[in-house]
Amino acid sequence: MVLKELEIPESHPVAEAWLRLAGEDDYGLHARAHRDALSEPRAVDDEFTKFWDRMEFILDVVLDRLEAHYMAWIPKVELLAQKVTPNTGDVQFLKNHLPNNPITLGHFFDKLE
Repeated sequence: MVLKELEIPESHPVAEAWLRLAGEDDYGLHARAHRDALSEPRAVDDEFTKFWDRMEFILDVVLDRLEAHYMAWIPKVELLAQKVTPNTGDVQFLKNHLPNNPITLGHFFDKLE
């Protein structure tokens, strides 16, 4: 769902790598997140460095797309906030479509007069 919203096709290398992170094999994050009992932390070796490079690649693409999608909302928020008399459609848009997060909503309410 996130890939679709960010317009990243599932065939894109970033999508494939991102989806593998949830897998059950050694590539998945669950295999790397915790060490075994009280054993020493895993070594920062070539394998880990390659994994980290892939993570940075994933984050670069995903966060760029996220930023682009967020910035597309700013003009919509500002137009909605400028309306002197919002109608039912405006309220429904605010309720059902505007991203429900403190930044977007804060921007909207800061622009109200």
